[in-house]
Amino acid sequence: MTRTAIALLCCAWVLGCGGASRDAEGTREILENLSKAGFPVSDTRVVDGVVYVGGDAAVSLDASREMLETGNTRQEQYRTNNVVSTAIQIIKIRPSSFTPVKIRQGLVEAIANFNDLSFGINFALEPNPCELDPNCPPHP
Repeated sequence: MTRTAIALLCCAWVLGCGGASRDAEGTREILENLSKAGFPVSDTRVVDGVVYVGGDAAVSLDASREMLETGNTRQEQYRTNNVVSTAIQIIKIRPSSFTPVKIRQGLVEAIANFNDLSFGINFALEPNPCELDPNCPPHP
């Protein structure tokens, strides 16, 4: 091997090891920030280097730092761009006929509770018209 090839291999090895170390430090800081923000340790997981809270919310280092900022009057722990259009006034829920009675009763109560909040959008529980016909297009 030439000296240049050996030098390149050594640089790649050093940089590769350094990246893993930085990633571990970032993960450790995220976990510490979440703990300081009040998230229970039992509710956080690290999977393939990504920190998750509540089993589904991935938390970046920047987001974990934002949680600790003082003077933030919004008090938000969660943001999303997946919002429902204001043109939509009713969201129809069509559970399967195989849905257990207790779950259906819970849906009825949850829908009533939400609709009582008057957010300008309502939920409605309806039968699923396509349940017996797999070629049936969904209703608008």
